[in-house]
Formats: sequence, C-alpha cells, structure tokens
Amino acid sequence: LAVLGEPCFTAVRSAAPPAGDAADLKARLRTAPEPEALALLREALSVELGRILRLPPAAVPADAPLGGLGLDSLGGMELRLGLEQRLGLPVPLSAVTDTLTVDSLARRLAEALRSAPVPEAAAVEALIAAHEPAASAAVRAA
Repeated sequence: LAVLGEPCFTAVRSAAPPAGDAADLKARLRTAPEPEALALLREALSVELGRILRLPPAAVPADAPLGGLGLDSLGGMELRLGLEQRLGLPVPLSAVTDTLTVDSLARRLAEALRSAPVPEAAAVEALIAAHEPAASAAVRAA
C-alpha cells in the first residue's frame, strides 16, 4: 500500500521480518556457537514482539516479563506463529506467564533447536511425497 511509504510508518516497516529464508536462519542457529545463537534468537524475539506490541524492537528488554509488556494470550499465539514462520520449527509456547521473558524463551528455543533432529534429504522428500503428491511428482519429473 502506498500509505505505508509515509514517514509515520517507519517503525512498522523496520519491525517487519527481514527478507530471508527460515531454513537459512535455522541453519545459522544450528551451526552458531551458543552465545551467538542466543543473540540471534533474542533479536528474532524482539523483532516479533515489537511487531505484535507495536514497539521498536530495541524497546523490548530481554529480562522483562512478557505479560508486563502487554502481551496477552492472543499475542502469545501471534508470537508463536510468527516465530514458527521465522525459525522454521515448532515453538513450544503454551502460555504467556509472569516469568516468561525474551531471554528465557530464547534459551528454550535454543534447547529445542539443539535437540531437534536434522532432516536428511531422503526424509524431506518422503514428507513431501506423503503430504504433497503433486509437488513430489513434479520434482521427480524435472
């Protein structure tokens, strides 16, 4: 929309997820040392929370309870879906509690990522064939 080019929407445009593939971010998180992976996750969480709460990402402190920032259960679901799209993996976010912070959620996501199996090409192709038979046939024909 043309109206989004207006200066008053600068914060909204800067809070949008960066153009990039979720698989690339997931691969970077898998190969990065733990401190770097946590920093990447904190950044992704701050951007998503900023988008949901309509705040600049820098205004989302890593140690503040998310409920205290104004995130409710609906916002928690929006956060979960946004992170799943951005990270390309299921996000174990069952509820927004008084103790849930950006830092604690980043640590949980890092642990989930470390313990998740790395899909092999054959396994990915089998999943595609099982759930998208037309796409699978097109891939084999090419």
